[in-house]
Amino acid sequence: MEIIWGAAGSYCLENKKPGNFVCDPQILTNYMKPARVPRCPLGDTDYTPFVVDIGPKCPNCAVHTGIRYLK
Repeated sequence: MEIIWGAAGSYCLENKKPGNFVCDPQILTNYMKPARVPRCPLGDTDYTPFVVDIGPKCPNCAVHTGIRYLK
């Protein structure tokens, strides 16, 4: 999720998008290595579009989404 969120931030800076931009992870492949959207190892569900300021949510495990707020 951190990789997707970071890629979304880079995308927004480069394309002059606001923080409330709803980003589809599929448009971020040019900002990730390898050039594909990562998938949570706990399931087969892809990440869904998210508001960049809020960040992505794990589609397979709610605990993963909560982890980034514990830092």
